[in-house]
Amino acid sequence: MNFYGCFIEKKSSNFRFKLLCILSLFFSCFGTAASSSVDENPVLAFQSKGTDLYLLRRYDEAIESYNAALAIPECTGKTRINVLYEKAYCLQFSDRWLESAEVFAAAYSISKHGSIGLYKEFFRIGVRLMLKEHYEDAISVYDQIINIQDYQGIDRLKALQQKGRCLHSLRLYDKALEVFEEVLSMPECQGQEQGKTLSWKGDVLYWLQRYNEAIALYNRALSIPEYKTGRRNTELRKRFAVTELNRSNSCCSIS
Repeated sequence: MNFYGCFIEKKSSNFRFKLLCILSLFFSCFGTAASSSVDENPVLAFQSKGTDLYLLRRYDEAIESYNAALAIPECTGKTRINVLYEKAYCLQFSDRWLESAEVFAAAYSISKHGSIGLYKEFFRIGVRLMLKEHYEDAISVYDQIINIQDYQGIDRLKALQQKGRCLHSLRLYDKALEVFEEVLSMPECQGQEQGKTLSWKGDVLYWLQRYNEAIALYNRALSIPEYKTGRRNTELRKRFAVTELNRSNSCCSIS
């Protein structure tokens, strides 16, 4: 895994560890008051057991407890959302990211603020799958974002960008070019986002050995004043493309 991947992994692990500590503190402070309710309510009993197993990092057993809670007809509303949410994080700890996305979708489908939260969770899961080089699974997550009507404008643009990068990594170059073309045609594709997209499209053309076209796109990206993040990488890839073009032309002239 590269440095960026290690940084994301560490940052995410720290966040989830903090979440476990908060849950542990909550139940230690309010455990006595909640114990009678747990005894009387089977849903809360299974949820509490799941949380205890979660804190012990026995994730598969925790998931079984959450499933038992979800199977009870009285598990509805906010309680159901909380159980689904905890189950989704257990699945992530078990490296079952695609299943986690499905559970988050179920949770946010019954939440009043579903669309906002679901986008954040889906996007984060998609990035994690990309870091693990599970590009097909990442595409399926990004497609869910793209196909939800609530996600338009910049949300849809960013999901399409990541889908294009996944297709590039899978060497599906023609499909990647189509996706980047769609992004560039969007009115929201301006400034930094336009520069990134032009550069990523240039990368695809580079691997297709269409160096002249790649250099033209790199130049367009570098001509955008707002394009700052990723600019140095674009400059470096442009040099590679120029080198390969000169080498190709030299071989043609010798022959």
